[in-house]
Amino acid sequence: MNMIKKTYSTFLVPTILTISVMLLAACESARTPVPVIEEHQEHSAEHDDTDNESGEFIEGAREIRIVATEWSFEPATIELTAGEAVNIVLVNEGAIEHEVEFEGLGLHLHALPGESARGVLTPEVAGDFELGCHLPGHYEVGMKGKVHVEEASTY
Repeated sequence: MNMIKKTYSTFLVPTILTISVMLLAACESARTPVPVIEEHQEHSAEHDDTDNESGEFIEGAREIRIVATEWSFEPATIELTAGEAVNIVLVNEGAIEHEVEFEGLGLHLHALPGESARGVLTPEVAGDFELGCHLPGHYEVGMKGKVHVEEASTY
């Protein structure tokens, strides 16, 4: 009998806490859609020089589709090569707006629910970078990922 009680408290309590936090975050986002949009517009103004939502693609370039949902990106890790132009498509399959900011790489895409945004990314230097949705609260609940840029081959 003690084993059953220990099993419940070991697995059930953390699960209930995790679900509660996710539900609270979802309720908060659903309860205040207008401020989120207003704050995003202010945030976007900070990125005017790096915003690339032209929809232009480079013919024959590799394409990476990033699917945004509540509260993650798929894939969460992206592998690129320095100097290689890549077509990026952000597909928002979530119920609220999302964005993806490629920190230090000069690409920011934003999509409303059910919409897509696209742009071209050409990383200039090798290294590890972050990507994330910086709408209020999104990054904090898991909307982030990694970008690894390999050095270009010298062959």
